Amino acid sequence: MMRRLYLIRHGSADRRVNDVLQTSLGPQADPPLDETGREQARLLTRRLLLMPAPAAVFCSPLRRARETVAPFAEATGTDVTYVEDLAEWYGGAWEMKEFEDIFRDHPEVAGLVRSQDPIWHLAPGGEDQISFQRRVVDAVEDALARRPGGDVWIVCHGGVINGYVGSVVGIRDQEMFMLPDNTSLNTIVVDGDDRHLWFLNDTAHLSDPHLFGGAEGPPLYSPAHPEHEGANPVAVKFLSEEWAEALKNELNASPAFKDAAAGKTAAIQQVIAGSDGETRYWITIADDAIDMGVGDTPNPDATISENYDTAVALAKSELSPVTAFMTGKIKVAGNMGMLLGLQAVLSLLPAAMAAIDVEY
Repeated sequence: MMRRLYLIRHGSADRRVNDVLQTSLGPQADPPLDETGREQARLLTRRLLLMPAPAAVFCSPLRRARETVAPFAEATGTDVTYVEDLAEWYGGAWEMKEFEDIFRDHPEVAGLVRSQDPIWHLAPGGEDQISFQRRVVDAVEDALARRPGGDVWIVCHGGVINGYVGSVVGIRDQEMFMLPDNTSLNTIVVDGDDRHLWFLNDTAHLSDPHLFGGAEGPPLYSPAHPEHEGANPVAVKFLSEEWAEALKNELNASPAFKDAAAGKTAAIQQVIAGSDGETRYWITIADDAIDMGVGDTPNPDATISENYDTAVALAKSELSPVTAFMTGKIKVAGNMGMLLGLQAVLSLLPAAMAAIDVEY
């Protein structure tokens, strides 16, 4: 009998929290979900409630995974089995480090990331890739064996998803061949001893929530100025000074942005190539606030380059930044670690743009 295995990544985590969980491998970083992650979990739950009930639900013991599955379990009374071997890759000395620190201590990492080469072997005391994949595959196969009939859901981590899916599709010597988005569904069809890939990185519940039960409840990003809704404000042209000013004001009035930007400092140059030449704008983040404008910023920490069509697709949330980077649609020069550490901040930009009237 054919059935499905759903590997579901946890929601966005609050990396400012330095909690740890003692596991058999050692102390592992154990942050909770942040505000965005909790909203992602809510939208995921709406979707899961519309799917055929699973035969079993398994979960990593790490808090970000437990908090992701909790709304569904509470709504349905479903028992969740927590399995230590579904925890994320153990990074040894890297466990509690920010990307910026890793890039500083290991300058070669930036080049390896850009060329899509493995980096885990550089982590002192970290779990080697072969051992990690073996424990992940064994844990997932054990979960399937414990529930021989019906679909199985596993709420886990990006590394775990890569480890198992990589074994199914024959990826070798590469720890992370894809970067699954938060709360994405990654689906494997199970037919006896056969396993084949069905779907990767499905986040329709985030991009198209109306497909899963309407739009009740707060959106992932609440407009900072709801009193303007329905007032037919004048449209601002994409990449204009007016656009930059409107977007800056929207973000700076948002509690979600202030929470994500707390303690962050960055200067980013954006270069957009169009048919009429380049458009350049800059973003600076400091003191829990953003500033931005058209032109250049001196001494940027990083420069991001893309064409106009890619910039529009990113602004409209038609393309994820991770996919754009991995497919070469955006190029990054400078401090890659800083940008990775700003994911929670930068992920709020498209939703903020959706809250203003933009002419593309």
